[in-house]
Amino acid sequence: MKSCVSVFIALFAANSFLLEGSSHLLSREISKLTKVWGFSWQDCDKPDDPARLKTLNISPDPIPIPGQLTADASGSTSVELASPLSVNVTLEKEVAGIWVKIPCLDEIGSCHYPNVCDLLDQLIPPGEDCPEPLHTYGLPCHCPFKAFKGFSWESCGKPDDPIHVKTLHVYPNPIPSPGYVLAPASATTVIDLLSPLPVNLTLEKEVAGAWIKIPCVDDRGSCYYPDACDRLVQVFMTFTGLCPDSLGPSSLSCGCPLKAGDYVWPTSGIYIPNFSLPDKLTNFRLQIILGNSEKELGCLKVNFSLASGLLNQHNEM
Repeated sequence: MKSCVSVFIALFAANSFLLEGSSHLLSREISKLTKVWGFSWQDCDKPDDPARLKTLNISPDPIPIPGQLTADASGSTSVELASPLSVNVTLEKEVAGIWVKIPCLDEIGSCHYPNVCDLLDQLIPPGEDCPEPLHTYGLPCHCPFKAFKGFSWESCGKPDDPIHVKTLHVYPNPIPSPGYVLAPASATTVIDLLSPLPVNLTLEKEVAGAWIKIPCVDDRGSCYYPDACDRLVQVFMTFTGLCPDSLGPSSLSCGCPLKAGDYVWPTSGIYIPNFSLPDKLTNFRLQIILGNSEKELGCLKVNFSLASGLLNQHNEM
């Protein structure tokens, strides 16, 4: 499988190669600081590749040799990455305006790695804690890497629905359990929302690649609530910082009736309890339908992942 995951291996190989080169220069008492000028990256995947790199940042730029390097990245995979996981790296060096391919020597350079999983086991022996920030967020550093869908949302309502979510963000991603999250959002309604306000929730969990509907138990799970207004009062009493700010001219109380207008939910820390999930990373999807079969008011679909067993102190805001 060709994937831009190989970028990370390339960076490691380039860093190792250049560090070796700089050590030779220093041994010859050459005091000039060597630098790699300019960092950039691009997606070289096919449209249907299951593993994708979304962001990659390197600091400082240019990279000092010798020196310290800070890198952050994000990506996703729609399939489990399991052993054997092969990676092909091509490393080139510019010499007098010409790009020269660096051969593979001692597994450094333009190399083919039949199984990166073995390299990870050598770098971080199984049983040891993963390096930060992977350890903090409960993310693995050994194969297999479970498919991680992360957080996303979409409107599933009709164009003429009176309620629409405009923005919704969640940080961190995946969501720690236990831990704190930030969830700023904004929405609009063109009608007053009065009691009773029915809501239908469908919550599903991914198990071995299949989506399993979670039943409604103790008013949690895939439940139908005849009147969400009662729930809103409980939520706003528990999380006082979640009371939305009105962007319109109408006044607002934290509960029904909600006047027609635009609303924004502030960036407040929300505590997520420990759900004691069996897996370190679990994918969920949720569908929320406001109204009933006779009159739908709005619809929202949310995909999210929970990272279980995290240390609470690492997620305080």
